[in-house]
Amino acid sequence: MAWDVELALQEVIYAITVGSQPLKLEQETQDLLKYKYRPDFQEQAKTRDWDSDKKRILPLAEIVGRLAALLTYVDRAINDSTSTDYVDQRLTDRAAYVVAKATCPTAKTPTPGKYCYSYNLGIPRSELTAQGLASSLEVNVRPDPL
Repeated sequence: MAWDVELALQEVIYAITVGSQPLKLEQETQDLLKYKYRPDFQEQAKTRDWDSDKKRILPLAEIVGRLAALLTYVDRAINDSTSTDYVDQRLTDRAAYVVAKATCPTAKTPTPGKYCYSYNLGIPRSELTAQGLASSLEVNVRPDPL
């Protein structure tokens, strides 16, 4: 049952990279994500079976990449910023947090939040509402009509 945490983290980063294509992840962004995921992966390496769990975890990691790319494209469009080949690190961090807190910890997931339980941005959860994400993109969002 023992598995290599660093190899598992590399698989997660690869899945995030696949999801973010055609944009890429800078090495600094990869290192940040590994740093934030590592404590939970180390804990799970004691008792969990990565080969079994990764069937659920890696598709979620691809979603992180897709969301990071989407947020990066939106940020560029809104701010008329110049294009790069890379996802924005801050927005990738937010995408990972959203997936960790909105997708991972559910009763339907066989590993409820175990691999992303302690992922933290150091910002209030309220900033991850549509308005909060929009403000991180410096956008005004109209309130939903009642």
